[in-house]
Amino acid sequence: MAGDVYVLLVGVNDYGGRMTALDGCLNDIDGFRELLRDQVPRPMLRIRELRDAEATRHAVMDGFTGHLARAGTGDAAVFYFSGYGSVEPESEHPTIVCADSRTPGVPDLAEAEINALIAEVTAGGAHMLVILDCGHTHRYTSAGRRSRAVPPDPQSRRIALTPELNPPRVVLAACRPDQTASELVIDSLSQGAFSAMLRQGLATPETFSYYVQHNWAYHWVTQLVGDQEPVGYAVPPASMDEPMFGGIVRPRPPGVRLERYQGHWWIDVGPAHRVPPPLDGRTTVVAVHPPEPDGAPPLGRARVTEVESRHCRVTVDPGWDPDPGLRYPATVVDLPLPPGGIRLDGVPEATDLVRAHIADSPHIREAGDGEFVVHARYGWLMIAGPDGTPLAAPVPATPEGAVIVRERLDHLGRWQAVKQLDNPVSTIARGQVRLHRTNHNPRPMLDTFQSWPTAPGDSDPVDLAYQAADDLSLGNATDRPLYCALLTLTDDLRIHDRLLPTRLIPPRSGVDVSEGFSVAGVIPEDRWNGRAVVEAWWKIIVSEQPFDSAAFDLPRLGEPVPTRSAAVRTSRNVLDRLAVQAVTRDEATDPDGGPEWATVLLTVRLHLSPAPLRR
Repeated sequence: MAGDVYVLLVGVNDYGGRMTALDGCLNDIDGFRELLRDQVPRPMLRIRELRDAEATRHAVMDGFTGHLARAGTGDAAVFYFSGYGSVEPESEHPTIVCADSRTPGVPDLAEAEINALIAEVTAGGAHMLVILDCGHTHRYTSAGRRSRAVPPDPQSRRIALTPELNPPRVVLAACRPDQTASELVIDSLSQGAFSAMLRQGLATPETFSYYVQHNWAYHWVTQLVGDQEPVGYAVPPASMDEPMFGGIVRPRPPGVRLERYQGHWWIDVGPAHRVPPPLDGRTTVVAVHPPEPDGAPPLGRARVTEVESRHCRVTVDPGWDPDPGLRYPATVVDLPLPPGGIRLDGVPEATDLVRAHIADSPHIREAGDGEFVVHARYGWLMIAGPDGTPLAAPVPATPEGAVIVRERLDHLGRWQAVKQLDNPVSTIARGQVRLHRTNHNPRPMLDTFQSWPTAPGDSDPVDLAYQAADDLSLGNATDRPLYCALLTLTDDLRIHDRLLPTRLIPPRSGVDVSEGFSVAGVIPEDRWNGRAVVEAWWKIIVSEQPFDSAAFDLPRLGEPVPTRSAAVRTSRNVLDRLAVQAVTRDEATDPDGGPEWATVLLTVRLHLSPAPLRR
C-alpha cells in the first residue's frame, strides 16, 4: 500500500418529503464501504459518511475541504454519491441533489462547484476518483425500477464553468446526461444498478484499469437496464488506463493478516469471510508469522475475542510483543466447531423427551433451520434426512428409545462436523487442488477431461458412472508440496479415507485415485434400494503439515465409534486436533506450527448407468 485512502460516502434516500424517497442509496454506500474495508488495511482507510439528513450541501462541501483535501501525494481521494441528480435549468450543467437542496436559499450542488472542490483536493497531489450513481434527466421508468433523477429546480442560479477548473480526476457515472439512473432489487436488496455491477467488478481478485472496470459495469448494467449506459472519463484521458484508485488500492490478497488499529490488535477477516464467532468457550486461533516468513516458525498466536463483519478483534498470547507498525501474515490453527443442528417435529410430549435427552450433548443441538429432523408420531421416534428418507429404523417414543435417538444424533453431529470443517481464509485457493477425470474413448485423440471444482463458487455435483473404467486423480496445482487426502462421506453417515489416505503430492503434480475408487466406491446392494443414483460427498483435505486422515473415520450409523489412538489424541498437528474435536469433542493439546490448510467438499452422484458428461 503506497498511501492512505480518503473516502467521502454520500447516500440520500430521504429528502424530507420534497421528493419521492429512494430505497437503495444507503445500501449502495454500505456496500462500497464494505468493499473498501475488505481491500484496504484499516489504518490506511479514512472514511467519512453522510447519510440522509446529514448530507446537506454544506456538509458535502466540507467533506471535500475538511476531509478529502487531507490526501496528499501518494494518497487516493474518493467521492461516492448515491441519490438524486438533476441539471441547471438554463445551462443544463449536471447537479447532485443534496439532502437540503431546494429548501429556501439552498440550491443543488452543481458540477462546476464540484470541480472547484476537486481542484482543492488534487492541489495536494492526491489521485481523485468520483463515482456518481444518479441520473440527470428525469424520466418515468418501468415497474420494478425507480429513477434517480428529478426535474431542474426553477430557482437554481446559473453557474459558469471556468476553463481552469478542470482538475485531474477520474469520473465513473451511472448513465449518460440524457438518461436516468435506475435503482431496483438485486439479490433481494434495493440498490443502484450501476453501484451493484461496479462493486462486482471491483471485488474480483485481479487489478484492472478504470477502462476495463467501466466496460464491465457497462456490459452488466445494460443487461439489467436497457436504457442506462454508464459513462467513464478522465482528465487527462490517459488516466482511464490506470489501475483502479490509481493503483493505491489493491484487491485483498488471500489469507489472514494481523494489524494494530485504534489501540487494539485485529485480523482482517470476519464473518463475511465465514470466520465463525467464539462459541461455548472456544474461538478461532491464528498462528502469526514474520512479515517475511521464509519458512521461519510462528512468532506467536492470537485469539478472536470479538467479531465484526470483515474484521475480528484478537488478543495476542503472552510471550511475544508484535510491532504496531507492521502487518503480520497469519494462519488459522484452531476453530470452534459448532454442534450439528436438528429439528424436532411431532407430538410435544415425545419431542420434549428427545429435547431433554440431547440437552447436554456436545455434538447436536435443536435448530429451526436444521438439515435433519426427528419425527415423533404415533408413538415412534424416527430420524430423517433432508429429503425425508429415514436414516434408521424407528424406535419407541419412550425414555429407552430417546437414549437410542441421542446416540444416533451424536453420531450425526460428528458426521456433520467433519462435513462442514473448512478454512475459508486459506491462501490455498479453492480449485488449486482438484479432482480430475479422464473419460477414455476407443480413439485416444477423443479422450475428454473434467475437473472439480471448476471455479471458486462451483457447487455442481460430480456425476460418475458406477464402477466405470475412467481414470480419476487428485492434482496439486500450487507451487508448494501438500499433504492431501480424499475422504468419503456416505448417506448412511459413514466416513472413511479409503479413496486416498494422506499422501504428499509434489507441486504441480497429481496422484491416481482410480484404484481406490474401484475398491472404496463399491456400494452394497442395500444402499441402492432400487435407486438408479446414490449420492455421497467427497472431501478433499490438504495441508502443508502431515496429518492422519484416518482420524476422521466414522463407522456407519448405529455402530460404535472406535477410540482414537493415543498418538492421535495427543497429536499437536492442526488437522489431527480438529479431527479429535469433531469426533470426540475432547479437549485437544495446543497446536504446533502454523501450516496453511484447506478443504473442498464435492457432492458426488454415482449412477448405475453411465452418467452424462458434465460440461
